[in-house]
Amino acid sequence: MEFEVNCDSSKPSEMDQAFSIDDDDGTFLGECGVGLENGVLQVWLFDKNDIKTDTAYFYFGEKNRPKDPGNVRIDEKNLIDLEKIVDKN
Repeated sequence: MEFEVNCDSSKPSEMDQAFSIDDDDGTFLGECGVGLENGVLQVWLFDKNDIKTDTAYFYFGEKNRPKDPGNVRIDEKNLIDLEKIVDKN
């Protein structure tokens, strides 16, 4: 399964797209999506058989680290600082 994400070049810092995940018979299995806001890339996966949506947040550098958005707590294990894993050479 493959999805293509498109970003509006007039709003390069904003993006929000979701995709339905269906089996070969068309039965709905869940959804996945990607969003971009304020330099933070959010990737999520929803399984219709599980009430929890798994989300990972990718950011570049500590100054761009996302904050907990109010009533939703961001799990530390789901925060990935790309600056720490990109080869700077």
